[in-house]
Amino acid sequence: AFVAGLDVVVARKMGAPQNPEVALGAVASDGSVWENDDLIDRLGVSEEYLEERRAEEAENAREKADRYRETAGLPDLQGKRALIVDDGVATGATATACLRQIRETDADWVALAVPVGSPRAIDDLEREADEVIALQTPADFRAVGQYYRTFGQVSDEEAIEYLDRQS
Repeated sequence: AFVAGLDVVVARKMGAPQNPEVALGAVASDGSVWENDDLIDRLGVSEEYLEERRAEEAENAREKADRYRETAGLPDLQGKRALIVDDGVATGATATACLRQIRETDADWVALAVPVGSPRAIDDLEREADEVIALQTPADFRAVGQYYRTFGQVSDEEAIEYLDRQS
């Protein structure tokens, strides 16, 4: 099978009402969604709140994806192999939404590669991808950033510059 070129897939976390850093789920730029049903039930989050977050974050993801690429939408991945690379996974929410979006393209094989991830998230992601490659899955995992010397945000402009160099 042919390998797809370098591109981006974007997903955004849907944060909890009282703590936006807690992922109730995530949504990709095409609307592909993953929800943490157990957490949603435990926190008593309403369907209305979830739908508002889903719609808002899907639009944010679409806008970001559009900034990153010259053409609308993902490239044609039918019959191709796709590898999603992320800086690490804590809950796996955004990675799951991205994997689900790529699955919808009819790619022959979809994998995820990360340098570090929580053991639980990696186990969950193995049900979403054909293969998951994680260099480290430490039992004492607390956050992705703890495994980097520096873990600053990469600006959209900087990411676009890296992508432009690869084309």
